[in-house]
Amino acid sequence: MTQVTRLLIALAAVCAGLIHLALVVGSPVPIAVFAAAIGTAELAWGLITFVRDRIEAPVVVLSVALFPLVGWAAIVAAGAVSGATEAAALPVLPLGIAAVFDLAIALVIARRLRDGERKVIRTTGAEPSAPRLLIPLFIGSLAAALLVTPALAATEAGAYAQPHGEHDADFVPQKGDPIQLPDEHGH
Repeated sequence: MTQVTRLLIALAAVCAGLIHLALVVGSPVPIAVFAAAIGTAELAWGLITFVRDRIEAPVVVLSVALFPLVGWAAIVAAGAVSGATEAAALPVLPLGIAAVFDLAIALVIARRLRDGERKVIRTTGAEPSAPRLLIPLFIGSLAAALLVTPALAATEAGAYAQPHGEHDADFVPQKGDPIQLPDEHGH
Protein backbone atom coordinates (compact mmCIF):
# COMPACT_ATOMS: atom_id res chain seq x y z
CA MET A 1 0.00 0.00 0.00
CA THR A 2 1.36 3.41 -0.87
CA GLN A 3 1.51 6.28 1.57
CA VAL A 4 -1.08 8.19 -0.43
CA THR A 5 -3.54 5.28 -0.28
CA ARG A 6 -3.01 4.88 3.46
CA LEU A 7 -3.56 8.58 4.06
CA LEU A 8 -6.67 8.67 1.87
CA ILE A 9 -8.33 5.75 3.65
CA ALA A 10 -7.41 7.36 6.98
CA LEU A 11 -9.16 10.52 5.75
CA ALA A 12 -12.17 8.42 4.75
CA ALA A 13 -12.29 6.88 8.23
CA VAL A 14 -12.18 10.31 9.90
CA CYS A 15 -14.97 11.55 7.62
CA ALA A 16 -17.17 8.52 8.30
CA GLY A 17 -16.48 8.87 12.02
CA LEU A 18 -17.51 12.52 12.04
CA ILE A 19 -20.75 11.72 10.24
CA HIS A 20 -21.57 8.83 12.57
CA LEU A 21 -20.86 11.01 15.63
CA ALA A 22 -23.14 13.74 14.24
CA LEU A 23 -25.92 11.14 13.92
CA VAL A 24 -25.87 10.63 17.71
CA VAL A 25 -27.76 13.89 18.26
CA GLY A 26 -31.49 13.33 17.90
CA SER A 27 -31.27 9.55 17.45
CA PRO A 28 -33.09 7.08 19.69
CA VAL A 29 -30.81 5.79 22.46
CA PRO A 30 -29.95 2.37 20.92
CA ILE A 31 -29.13 3.95 17.58
CA ALA A 32 -27.21 6.77 19.28
CA VAL A 33 -25.08 4.28 21.21
CA PHE A 34 -24.38 2.33 18.00
CA ALA A 35 -23.47 5.51 16.09
CA ALA A 36 -21.28 6.81 18.93
CA ALA A 37 -19.36 3.54 19.19
CA ILE A 38 -18.81 3.22 15.44
CA GLY A 39 -17.99 6.91 15.01
CA THR A 40 -15.47 6.87 17.83
CA ALA A 41 -13.81 3.71 16.47
CA GLU A 42 -13.61 5.15 12.95
CA LEU A 43 -12.26 8.47 14.14
CA ALA A 44 -9.64 6.84 16.38
CA TRP A 45 -8.55 4.38 13.69
CA GLY A 46 -8.32 7.15 11.11
CA LEU A 47 -6.15 9.31 13.34
CA ILE A 48 -3.90 6.36 14.26
CA THR A 49 -3.56 5.45 10.58
CA PHE A 50 -2.51 9.02 9.75
CA VAL A 51 0.36 8.73 12.23
CA ARG A 52 1.58 5.18 11.58
CA ASP A 53 3.18 3.78 8.46
CA ARG A 54 1.13 0.58 8.60
CA ILE A 55 -2.33 -0.80 9.23
CA GLU A 56 -2.49 -3.25 12.10
CA ALA A 57 -5.15 -6.02 12.19
CA PRO A 58 -6.61 -5.43 8.71
CA VAL A 59 -9.24 -8.15 9.21
CA VAL A 60 -10.61 -6.22 12.20
CA VAL A 61 -10.49 -2.98 10.21
CA LEU A 62 -12.43 -4.60 7.37
CA SER A 63 -15.04 -5.87 9.82
CA VAL A 64 -15.43 -2.49 11.51
CA ALA A 65 -15.70 -0.77 8.10
CA LEU A 66 -18.50 -3.14 7.06
CA PHE A 67 -20.24 -3.21 10.45
CA PRO A 68 -22.04 0.15 10.04
CA LEU A 69 -23.39 -0.93 6.65
CA VAL A 70 -24.76 -4.16 8.06
CA GLY A 71 -25.99 -2.39 11.21
CA TRP A 72 -27.86 0.34 9.35
CA ALA A 73 -29.39 -2.21 6.98
CA ALA A 74 -30.54 -4.29 9.96
CA ILE A 75 -32.00 -1.24 11.70
CA VAL A 76 -33.89 -0.14 8.59
CA ALA A 77 -35.11 -3.69 7.87
CA ALA A 78 -36.25 -4.18 11.47
CA GLY A 79 -38.01 -0.83 11.38
CA ALA A 80 -39.74 -1.68 8.13
CA VAL A 81 -40.95 -5.01 9.48
CA SER A 82 -42.06 -3.69 12.87
CA GLY A 83 -43.33 -0.33 11.63
CA ALA A 84 -41.03 1.57 14.02
CA THR A 85 -40.84 5.22 13.09
CA GLU A 86 -37.35 5.70 14.56
CA ALA A 87 -35.76 3.62 11.82
CA ALA A 88 -37.78 5.39 9.12
CA ALA A 89 -36.61 8.75 10.49
CA LEU A 90 -32.92 7.97 10.01
CA PRO A 91 -31.39 10.54 7.67
CA VAL A 92 -30.57 8.84 4.38
CA LEU A 93 -28.01 11.35 3.05
CA PRO A 94 -25.56 11.14 5.98
CA LEU A 95 -25.91 7.37 6.15
CA GLY A 96 -25.32 7.06 2.42
CA ILE A 97 -22.24 9.27 2.44
CA ALA A 98 -20.79 7.49 5.48
CA ALA A 99 -21.45 4.22 3.64
CA VAL A 100 -19.43 5.49 0.66
CA PHE A 101 -16.47 6.22 2.95
CA ASP A 102 -16.82 2.86 4.73
CA LEU A 103 -17.03 1.01 1.42
CA ALA A 104 -13.89 2.75 0.16
CA ILE A 105 -12.01 1.63 3.27
CA ALA A 106 -13.39 -1.91 2.98
CA LEU A 107 -12.45 -2.20 -0.70
CA VAL A 108 -8.86 -1.06 -0.15
CA ILE A 109 -8.38 -3.33 2.87
CA ALA A 110 -10.05 -6.30 1.12
CA ARG A 111 -7.72 -5.85 -1.83
CA ARG A 112 -4.69 -5.92 0.46
CA LEU A 113 -6.04 -8.98 2.31
CA ARG A 114 -6.49 -10.72 -1.02
CA ASP A 115 -2.81 -10.08 -1.69
CA GLY A 116 -2.00 -12.07 1.47
CA GLU A 117 -1.29 -9.32 4.00
CA ARG A 118 -3.19 -10.69 7.02
CA LYS A 119 -1.51 -9.33 10.16
CA VAL A 120 -0.11 -5.98 9.09
CA ILE A 121 -0.42 -3.90 5.93
CA ARG A 122 2.77 -1.93 5.57
CA THR A 123 3.37 1.18 3.52
CA THR A 124 5.59 0.22 0.62
CA GLY A 125 7.69 2.11 -1.86
CA ALA A 126 9.86 5.15 -1.59
CA GLU A 127 8.55 8.30 -0.02
CA PRO A 128 6.70 10.20 -2.76
CA SER A 129 7.73 13.63 -3.87
CA ALA A 130 5.73 16.58 -2.60
CA PRO A 131 3.50 16.91 -5.70
CA ARG A 132 2.80 13.16 -5.79
CA LEU A 133 1.74 13.31 -2.15
CA LEU A 134 0.02 16.68 -1.93
CA ILE A 135 -2.03 16.66 -5.14
CA PRO A 136 -3.94 13.43 -4.31
CA LEU A 137 -4.36 14.54 -0.71
CA PHE A 138 -5.70 17.91 -1.84
CA ILE A 139 -8.16 16.26 -4.23
CA GLY A 140 -9.17 13.73 -1.55
CA SER A 141 -9.65 16.46 1.03
CA LEU A 142 -11.71 18.52 -1.40
CA ALA A 143 -13.90 15.51 -2.20
CA ALA A 144 -14.24 14.74 1.51
CA ALA A 145 -15.29 18.31 2.26
CA LEU A 146 -17.80 18.29 -0.59
CA LEU A 147 -19.34 15.08 0.79
CA VAL A 148 -19.06 15.60 4.54
CA THR A 149 -20.45 19.15 4.64
CA PRO A 150 -23.92 18.30 3.27
CA ALA A 151 -23.93 15.06 5.28
CA LEU A 152 -23.33 16.93 8.53
CA ALA A 153 -25.87 19.58 7.56
CA ALA A 154 -28.49 16.85 7.03
CA THR A 155 -28.13 15.55 10.60
CA GLU A 156 -30.05 16.81 13.61
CA ALA A 157 -26.87 18.50 14.84
CA GLY A 158 -26.59 20.33 11.51
CA ALA A 159 -30.22 21.43 11.70
CA TYR A 160 -29.51 23.27 14.95
CA ALA A 161 -26.25 24.84 13.84
CA GLN A 162 -26.13 28.62 13.77
CA PRO A 163 -26.17 29.69 10.10
CA HIS A 164 -23.18 31.67 8.91
CA GLY A 165 -23.63 35.40 8.85
CA GLU A 166 -26.52 35.40 11.33
CA HIS A 167 -24.47 36.09 14.44
CA ASP A 168 -25.34 39.41 15.98
CA ALA A 169 -24.61 41.26 19.21
CA ASP A 170 -27.44 39.38 20.96
CA PHE A 171 -25.68 36.06 20.33
CA VAL A 172 -22.57 36.98 22.32
CA PRO A 173 -23.37 37.26 26.05
CA GLN A 174 -22.17 40.38 27.77
CA LYS A 175 -20.35 40.22 31.09
CA GLY A 176 -22.78 39.26 33.84
CA ASP A 177 -25.68 38.49 31.47
CA PRO A 178 -27.22 35.04 31.43
CA ILE A 179 -26.79 33.21 28.15
CA GLN A 180 -29.87 33.53 25.94
CA LEU A 181 -29.74 31.81 22.60
CA PRO A 182 -31.36 33.51 19.63
CA ASP A 183 -34.61 32.19 18.18
CA GLU A 184 -33.83 29.39 15.73
CA HIS A 185 -37.06 29.68 13.70
CA GLY A 186 -38.83 26.46 14.53
CA HIS A 187 -36.08 24.49 16.25
